[in-house]
Amino acid sequence: MVESLPLSAPFDPEELVAALAERRGRPIELIQLPVRSRTPCGLLVTTDRADYIGYPSATTALHQQHILLHELGHLLSGHAGTGGISAGTVQALLPNLSEELVQRVLGRTVYTELQEQEAELFASLALHRPRRGSRV
Repeated sequence: MVESLPLSAPFDPEELVAALAERRGRPIELIQLPVRSRTPCGLLVTTDRADYIGYPSATTALHQQHILLHELGHLLSGHAGTGGISAGTVQALLPNLSEELVQRVLGRTVYTELQEQEAELFASLALHRPRRGSRV
């Protein structure tokens, strides 16, 4: 999957998300999340209209990229969460989405261990790929 990603060097998250949204035929929207205790680092929400990827605003660019790629790993792998995040958490993190629209919420804490490992590997390989041919 990683080899088929349209990754640029230097890595451009918005370009990648736009290309994947076009390939999948549905929007993917990036949402910066405020950092709060007891909320996940990254968040993937799939609705009938679009996929939303939340990432923390108060962290380094590299960490944001890794979180984005991790969540894209879940999305592209078709991972389904084993549980849900409460409606209150969704409303706090993504107040622009109505609860009726949210079909499934995929957060870091609700996947199986194998799904988490797959998403982490996906993110690590994707971050490394654009750098392989470049000189540092």
